Amino acid sequence: MRSGVPADPNAVQPEQFTELPEHREGAVPAWPLMPKATRREAGIWAEEWRRPQALQWEQRGLEVEVAIYVRTRVAAEKPGVTTALLAEVRRQRDSLGLTIAGYRAAKFTPQVNPTQGPGRQKATGTAGSTPRWRPEVLEGGG
Repeated sequence: MRSGVPADPNAVQPEQFTELPEHREGAVPAWPLMPKATRREAGIWAEEWRRPQALQWEQRGLEVEVAIYVRTRVAAEKPGVTTALLAEVRRQRDSLGLTIAGYRAAKFTPQVNPTQGPGRQKATGTAGSTPRWRPEVLEGGG
């Protein structure tokens, strides 16, 4: 037995964060939906699977959810899109950790380079650009 005050079962536990690397390596998964992907869908699909969040999607078996997001996103690019469809794309982006709110809710954090120390991650890209590990922010707050 340990001495001292017993742990409070109602105490807030330290948050568990998932460190994400700069990007996902490896082959892009096969498109899981029918009909097969259009050229536009295939291009977005390949881009999405290079994101650091894709490591978690792969571990959690979210290929279908990502494909539905890609298909919905392409539909939302067409003229005359409804606000309902735009709202659905935003909801999907949140659930996949692609917005700032979704990234935080998923408890993702950028991987820290041990030679740089915490808070000193090297931003990739050009001056004024967003580091690659950050969630993408779309115009309109998406």
